[in-house]
Amino acid sequence: MIEFLKVFRIICIVCLAIYLIWGIARQFQNIYIMFILIVFIIISSFFISYIQYKNIIKPFFISNNFNEISNISDIKKGIINSESLNIEFAYNKDDLDILKVNIKNTYYTQKDKKREKDIFKGIYIRKKNIKMKDFIIASNSDIKDILGVKEPLILLDNVDFNKYFKLYSNNNLEVFKFLNPKKLDIISNNAKLINHKISLFYKDNYLHIYIHNFSFSENIEKEFKSIINIVNEF
Repeated sequence: MIEFLKVFRIICIVCLAIYLIWGIARQFQNIYIMFILIVFIIISSFFISYIQYKNIIKPFFISNNFNEISNISDIKKGIINSESLNIEFAYNKDDLDILKVNIKNTYYTQKDKKREKDIFKGIYIRKKNIKMKDFIIASNSDIKDILGVKEPLILLDNVDFNKYFKLYSNNNLEVFKFLNPKKLDIISNNAKLINHKISLFYKDNYLHIYIHNFSFSENIEKEFKSIINIVNEF
């Protein structure tokens, strides 16, 4: 079923692209087709996400002795400030919390129209009892602004690390001492397997990790292992 929906969504996206090209030339004499295709794409995406969660994500966490988090008020305090927060799922095991969240803020256009802006979409991880480090990783400009990062960007001697992590600090000595070549290789190799940018900071005895635009897939076992490997290195 899920493979059919993925193929159907791809077909709709291709048809929409073709129609947009054709429509521009014809000045969109009939926009109903465009709206229908967009609706099909949205609906198929919803069902794909729903089926993946019910058949893959939830069974994985339950089978690995995670508990669904019913009271997320405490966790909300640690998530970056936002005007709109949607939590799709939340699990906990020992000192580790894993959530899928969508974070938005509002802004106003020059014509005073209210708009929403995506600040973060992806997987948020919180690990308790982690020693503070004197650096912040903000791989998203919005998160960088929210955290008030003023420190300079530091480029490390690892191309893959610099691709997935934007590290800021005034303490170069601690950064290079902590992120030694061996640790950098482990982090970078696991980040490559996830293939998404990551933001990270320490606050209130917690390590906070944001994996941008990421969602667990059929390869959840490998993805989860890579994430835990990254968490353990920080």
